Amino acid sequence: MVVHRAGKNCVTVYIESAEIHAHGWKELGKDEAHSVVTAALGNLGLETALLDQIEAYTGRVGVMLFVQLKEDTEQGALFFSFDSIDALLDATCVSGRAKSSLFWLDGAYILHVDGSGRAFQHLAERLSEYGQIMAYKKGYERFLSEHGKQLIGRNALGRLAVQSAVRHT
Repeated sequence: MVVHRAGKNCVTVYIESAEIHAHGWKELGKDEAHSVVTAALGNLGLETALLDQIEAYTGRVGVMLFVQLKEDTEQGALFFSFDSIDALLDATCVSGRAKSSLFWLDGAYILHVDGSGRAFQHLAERLSEYGQIMAYKKGYERFLSEHGKQLIGRNALGRLAVQSAVRHT
């Protein structure tokens, strides 16, 4: 099963036919799809109460599920991975308003942002153009604090935007 967060209110889940049969299912019906989505949301640290709608598309070798989350999930934490400081500074040259912090882990810059609303969604889209959005897991920020190096504890976006502006002058 492959799970991706596709924005704030959407999750995609791909499950291969072999995995479906390994569960003892002949096909992926409504109950089975709900079971798969429940596990996928758990992998992302999301509650099943956030589930709004599931659309399933069957292909030759598996099933793609598009999971719509309830609108009130506009608020939340996202993590982005950047391979270089240049990519990070390019992404933050137009700062948005969101709680943010920056970590260094395993050769990558990890930016944690937390916010809500349309402006936050726009910011997340901009960041994903330069970095890779990471699947959220409960406790990941604590994991970063314990195993990574915290570079900027608060207002990372604002501080990085200033550095980006200085770099471009």
